[in-house]
Amino acid sequence: MPRSTGLQVLHPQGVDISKTRSEKVKAQEEFTAANRSVKQRITADKRNYLETLQRSGSGSLSEQN
Repeated sequence: MPRSTGLQVLHPQGVDISKTRSEKVKAQEEFTAANRSVKQRITADKRNYLETLQRSGSGSLSEQN
């Protein structure tokens, strides 16, 4: 069971695993920025893929009917 000494949280082996509030906020901001970047890249890749399909005509339903 982790021991609590005030605001400091200790791992069972005695390793300090606590983060200050500012470290947590900074980590969350970094994650949010990275996540936003990944989502934008996925959207751009999907858009490019669909445009390529449209140009090549291989994705058109009218040719299949």
